[in-house]
Amino acid sequence: ARAWTPRGFPSAISDMIVVGRSLETIPLGADQSAPARSADPAFDRQIRALGPDGQERLRRAAVGIVGVGGTSSATAEQVARLGVEDIVLIDKDCFEPSNLTRMYGSFSADTARPRFAPAFRCRRNRLKVDIVAKHIARINPRARILPVHGHVASTSVVGHLLDRAVIFCCTDDHWGLSVVNQIAYQYMIPVINMGVRIDA
Repeated sequence: ARAWTPRGFPSAISDMIVVGRSLETIPLGADQSAPARSADPAFDRQIRALGPDGQERLRRAAVGIVGVGGTSSATAEQVARLGVEDIVLIDKDCFEPSNLTRMYGSFSADTARPRFAPAFRCRRNRLKVDIVAKHIARINPRARILPVHGHVASTSVVGHLLDRAVIFCCTDDHWGLSVVNQIAYQYMIPVINMGVRIDA
């Protein structure tokens, strides 16, 4: 299959996503005939519930997660534990001490700052996306994780979501929420908005 871009050039389509009672990704290229991997005993309980084909669909699902704070780091961990091997993480923020209480994969050592480093400078190993990416890589070493540091409204950042089978939107930034919702409408990609409400 091919799609014609606004500039008039054909672009190959590698997958077709069928949205119905469940999501089905159908590879249109060489991967179509690739055999399913042998059952990993780590996923025994899931295979009993979903069957080997269901587990294989999870493994091959392309997942995007926007925001990697409290809700989304938990989502990222569960996605990795399900066996998903293609994950894009997007967040513009640097790790701060207040993130420690709710961000999975972060530790008190992440709050440390070199003695003479300016407080406003975010070093590469203190990006929230990198901390969560490192954490979920330890859970699922076969996963291909792309940590993207930037705001989802940026053209260079949002492009990483356009090939996803599903997107988890875990940001409370209204601009980011509107951009991700537009992706759902324009590209027919299911988006699950995640959030936590605390009544005091």
